[in-house]
Amino acid sequence: MHRFFIDECLSAGLAALCKDRGLQADFGPHVGMAGWQDWNIAKFAFEHDYVVVTNNRRHFLREYLKYDVHNGLVVIVPNVDRDLQIDLFSRVLDYLSELNDLPTNKLIEILADGSIHARGLVERRSRHRPCRRSLVDRPVIQLGPANEKTRREAGLFVDRMLAGQALTRISSGSRST
Repeated sequence: MHRFFIDECLSAGLAALCKDRGLQADFGPHVGMAGWQDWNIAKFAFEHDYVVVTNNRRHFLREYLKYDVHNGLVVIVPNVDRDLQIDLFSRVLDYLSELNDLPTNKLIEILADGSIHARGLVERRSRHRPCRRSLVDRPVIQLGPANEKTRREAGLFVDRMLAGQALTRISSGSRST
């Protein structure tokens, strides 16, 4: 059974939508987590088996790359009004019900046009680092009209983010991955 944590950057209506469908969902501010930093929410979600739903892709990707196994991350990419958030998240719930499984180790993104992109988190080995986690370069599944420019931009964003993490680790003198 899916258990969702709705980040405060989204509408509480998403939690209500889950509950209408018989799914468990908690809205951050309603459970005393208003103002919590993203790394605290990611840790809480990991410890309590939540799938996080957010609009804040950058910070949560950085946190989720730290875990070898997690229940998944759903990102509603566009910053839109409440009604469109509910419509887009409803499509994600339909997609997840078709999977009939938790989105374990997956990043699921829905774009403004309604297309859904699912990517897995995998471990990659390199000569310089014993273990490096990153995103798979291609979507696992795509629903809706293709938008090559958006996919390319998302891939570049992830590449830049991962490169920035590597530079931060090198400059800080930390050797941990």
